[in-house]
Amino acid sequence: MAVRDVLRALDAMGDPEIRAALADGRLQVLGNEGAFDDHERDLVAAAAAGYPSVPSFSFADLTDSEALPGDAVDALWFGAYGEAVRYTDSTYTEAWDGSPDAPPVLEPRSAVDPSDVVGAPSFAAFADHSLYDPDDGYYSTGQVRFGFDGHFWTYPQRMSPLFGWMVAESIRTVVDEWTWDGQLADVDPLTILELGGGEGRLARDVLDYVFAPETETWAPYRDGLRYVLGDRSEAMRFRQAEALADHVEVGRVEVRSIDATALEWDGPFRGVIVANELLDALAHECLRVGPDGQVARVHVVDTPEGRGELEVPLSWGWFDDNGQVGPFPDELGPYLARSLPLVDEVRGTGYPAADLWWAPSLPPMIARLAEILRRPGSLGVVIIIDYGDSTMDGIDTDESRLRVYSADQVHGSDPYRAPGRSDLTWDVDFGEVGRLARANGLRVRFAGPQGALEVPPIDLTSTAALDRLVPGRFEEGAVTPAHALAAALLLGTEFRSASSGFRVMMLAAPEVPFPDNVFTPRLRLG
Repeated sequence: MAVRDVLRALDAMGDPEIRAALADGRLQVLGNEGAFDDHERDLVAAAAAGYPSVPSFSFADLTDSEALPGDAVDALWFGAYGEAVRYTDSTYTEAWDGSPDAPPVLEPRSAVDPSDVVGAPSFAAFADHSLYDPDDGYYSTGQVRFGFDGHFWTYPQRMSPLFGWMVAESIRTVVDEWTWDGQLADVDPLTILELGGGEGRLARDVLDYVFAPETETWAPYRDGLRYVLGDRSEAMRFRQAEALADHVEVGRVEVRSIDATALEWDGPFRGVIVANELLDALAHECLRVGPDGQVARVHVVDTPEGRGELEVPLSWGWFDDNGQVGPFPDELGPYLARSLPLVDEVRGTGYPAADLWWAPSLPPMIARLAEILRRPGSLGVVIIIDYGDSTMDGIDTDESRLRVYSADQVHGSDPYRAPGRSDLTWDVDFGEVGRLARANGLRVRFAGPQGALEVPPIDLTSTAALDRLVPGRFEEGAVTPAHALAAALLLGTEFRSASSGFRVMMLAAPEVPFPDNVFTPRLRLG
C-alpha cells in the first residue's frame, strides 16, 4: 500500500469520502493490530493527552480495537494510530535492493594460494576507497545525499533544531561542572570540536541556540566559545562553510581539514569533542569465522562475472593491496582474543554467528583522542553519538552490521554494486570503543541510549518542543496538521526509547570533573 494512501486513510475521520471507501472495502489498510508495538500506541496516546487538540483530528481509545475480516483494520483505530503514524520511519526502514536488473551478488570463494591475493584489496581498503578516495569517494566527491529525499537521514536533520539544542545543553551541563569545580572561569577559552560534521546542520543549530538572547544557560560562556568543524572531505567542508556562513563571518566557527583517524591538535584541549555518526563511517575489515573456528579476512576481487569476495585465511598473514605479507595490526590480537570466545558462545546456542567487523582506524583514533585529552592543561570530554550495540549483540545476529544506502538501496546489503555512489555504514561496537578508551587511560563516564541527551531545560513533551518538530514532518510528506502532529509525537518517543539503536558514550580523563546522575535515560512517555 502506497504511503500516500496511508496518509489519506489517516485523515479518514475528517474525510467522508475516504471513510466511505474504507467502509465498503474499496480502500483497506492491511495489517493486524498485533503487528504494531503496543508500547508505541500507548506512548502516542499519553503524549497526545498533553498536547492541544488539532481541528478535525482526535486520538481515539487505543486500547479497545478489533480487526475487521481479512485483517483490515477499521477506520477509527487506524485513524487514531495505525501504520500512518509510523510512516516517516517506515519509508526509511523498508529495505529494497533496487532494480531486478542489478548484477547478482557472487558467492564468496576461498583463496587457494597467496598469489590469489595480488590485486585484491582487503574489504577495509575497498570501503575506504569507495567512501573517501579524492577522485571517486562517496563523501569526497559530494555524492552523499542527506534528508528525506536523499540516501539517508540523521537525527540532527530530522529533529532540527531540537537535536542541536540537546547537544548544546548536554555540553553546557558538563562545562558547568568544571566551572563549579573551579577549573574553568566563565571567560576562559572553550572549544567545541565536531569531527565529521556532515552538512553542518548540527553545528548550525548548536550555535543558533547558544547565541540566542533568550538562551540564558549559555550566557556565561559565549565570549570564550569557539566552534571548530573538522572534516577530511573537501566537498563536506564546502557545504559546512555555506551552512554556517554568518557564524563564520563573525568568528564563531571555523571549518578545518581534519582527519579524525589521525587527529592533530596544538597544545592542551579545553572543551568538548563531538562525534555524531562518525564512527559508523570508519572503513571496517570483514573477518569471517568458519565452522571450524578458523578466521578468514575478506578481500575484494574482480572477476569476469563481477566483483566478489575472496576469503583469505588469516593464518597466511596480513596482506597489503599488492599481495605482500606484512605485520598484523597491534590491536587485532586483543580484539580477536575478546571476540572469538563470544562467537563460540553464540554458536553454542544454535544461532548463526555474524561476520566480525573490525575498524583498523578505530584503535589509533581512540589513542589520539586519549593523548590529547590527557595532556597537561587539557580539560575535555568526548561525546560519541551513533547507532550500534555491544560486541556480543553485534555477533549474535543473522543480520550484518554493514548497511548500504544509495539511490537504489536502503538498508541494502550489496556494497559492490555502486562503489563511490553508495554509503557504507556499520553499527558501532561500543564494547570495543569502551575497551580501547580504558586501555588508553580514559574513563567511560556515561554509556546509554541517546535519550540521555535530553537534559533540562529541554523537554521533548513540551508544546514548545512539538511546535518545533511539526513543521519538519510536512517536509517528510505529512499532508495535514493531524499527520504532522502524530509523526512529531512518534519521533520524540522513538528518540527517547532509542528504538533505532542510537547510543551515547562519553569519555574523559579520570581527573576531569563530570556531572553525576545527570545523563540518565528518560522514561518512555506514558
